[in-house]
Amino acid sequence: MHFPTAAFAPEPDQVHLEVESIIDELYGSHIGGSIEWIWDSRFFVSLIGRKQADSAGLETVGKAIEWLRDTARLLYPESRFAKKYRGLVTVMVAR
Repeated sequence: MHFPTAAFAPEPDQVHLEVESIIDELYGSHIGGSIEWIWDSRFFVSLIGRKQADSAGLETVGKAIEWLRDTARLLYPESRFAKKYRGLVTVMVAR
């Protein structure tokens, strides 16, 4: 059996600097989420919190982290997480 190889798009160097902080802050705000990778070069990201859930399929890990950050800010504007990241510009990704 042969499985195709996946070639992931390169990430800008700055994207990964905040990954740990974003995930820690989501956890601290009781907002659950996940990132999974799929054989066809896509990352499936989901956000599951106390009130709402949402998900998306994205091309890079960096875009997945940005989606988690931006979607959590929109869905939970009064959370500790949203207050910390309030000043950032949101870039919505089409699904």
